[in-house]
Amino acid sequence: MGKDVIIALDFDSKEKTLAFLDRFTGEKPFVKIGMELFYAEGPAIVREIKAPEVDLSKYDVIIFGTPTWWHHVAMPLQTWIKAHPMQGKTIATYNTDGGGGTMHTSEDFEALLKGNKLLPHFTIFGTTDDETPAVSKWLKGIGLLNK
Repeated sequence: MGKDVIIALDFDSKEKTLAFLDRFTGEKPFVKIGMELFYAEGPAIVREIKAPEVDLSKYDVIIFGTPTWWHHVAMPLQTWIKAHPMQGKTIATYNTDGGGGTMHTSEDFEALLKGNKLLPHFTIFGTTDDETPAVSKWLKGIGLLNK
């Protein structure tokens, strides 16, 4: 039976941290960014070490969903999209809300995803899943779910 280990990365620089992590072959260890490292390098070190690798070239169709945060696409998703430029993809977008509707989420996605084919945006109140009738209807309507 294997045991998971969490490694606290409390080095004082990015260079020392990356040199330490390079010693691991195969699967990277589960790590925690220590305060000393975070204060020295800022939030960029978190993205560099912990960001999952995604090869968007493998996908023709992408679906982005977001809760509505202060009338807009949630900032973590905006940051991720900006860090992963894409062109020529077919993209479906949706937002969930607590009563305010689409607000600026559709126009946010349009600005963030220029150069891609955007399918009709979808907004739904509260939480849902793919078995929620309105979600199924939207997915069928945009051709991403068999009728």
